[in-house]
Amino acid sequence: MNLIADLENAAERGELMALYQPQFEIETGRLVGVEALARWNHPDLGLIPPDVFVPIAERHGFIASIGDFMIDAGCRCASVWNALGRHVDVAVNVSAAQLLNLDFLDRVADNLASNAMPANQLIVEITESLPVVDVPGVTARLVHLRQLGLGISIDDFGTGYSSFARLTEVPATEMKLDRTVIQERGICAPYVSDAVEKARELGMRVVAEGVETAEQLARARNLGCERAQGFLFSPPVTESEIGRLLSIG
Repeated sequence: MNLIADLENAAERGELMALYQPQFEIETGRLVGVEALARWNHPDLGLIPPDVFVPIAERHGFIASIGDFMIDAGCRCASVWNALGRHVDVAVNVSAAQLLNLDFLDRVADNLASNAMPANQLIVEITESLPVVDVPGVTARLVHLRQLGLGISIDDFGTGYSSFARLTEVPATEMKLDRTVIQERGICAPYVSDAVEKARELGMRVVAEGVETAEQLARARNLGCERAQGFLFSPPVTESEIGRLLSIG
């Protein structure tokens, strides 16, 4: 109950922070994108991981303010990196509740405009296993985002129950294979290969998450992934560290 009360205005109190998981192009090794990840720096408890506070935020109606904070942070950082002459895609996780918020589309459009950020540099990630109550409503919002030029990524692919259906019903431009698919050798191999092939047929980019070893990177490459992220390359880092990696890349 204390966490619920403390989380309600955490963004306004400056307790939220964004870290960035670098994403690399497999064939060239270039840093081409980041995934923005929310962290809560609680004044008494220290860093609280997202798998603890995000479900609380979704259940109690706080996810919109957290999502707004992450959109703001991601667009601002992209503007800074653009000034360095490096175009880096920024992926931000978005919940179904955010998509159905009437102000969400305006918030995204305003951020792109105020940061002079190309729309195709921002990628909205929706989890493949997320139960969506208002599928038509969410899909309509995603179509609108695509019309603005944003990328749409199906995150955590391979963890849900309707993967193939989700590939065709969502106007996605990218599919991210869940870390369990990459890390557990042989898991659902034919199914995953078929899904990757279907995604490629639909013109989607395929990204591997959770790559921690050279063997897992080889698996990602063999599956047909174009990009990869994970501890083999880098843990989530601060904005300034991404700037340093870009300056030497």
